[in-house]
Amino acid sequence: MELHRALFWACLVITVIAELLILRSAFFPPTDVVPADNMPRSPRVVEMIWGVLPAIALAAVFWMAWRAL
Repeated sequence: MELHRALFWACLVITVIAELLILRSAFFPPTDVVPADNMPRSPRVVEMIWGVLPAIALAAVFWMAWRAL
């Protein structure tokens, strides 16, 4: 396998794993953590959107990069 293709697939796998962990924390937050009363919090839907939008953007970037190979 060529080096640039191997690097592409390694980056893709690492990015997918990281994005899945980000989405898991956005959709299924830890229940044992109690936030401080004075800490501002965003609505759950906003956190979900900010987890999904980068995943869509990264998918588009990887698709365009794959087509460029």
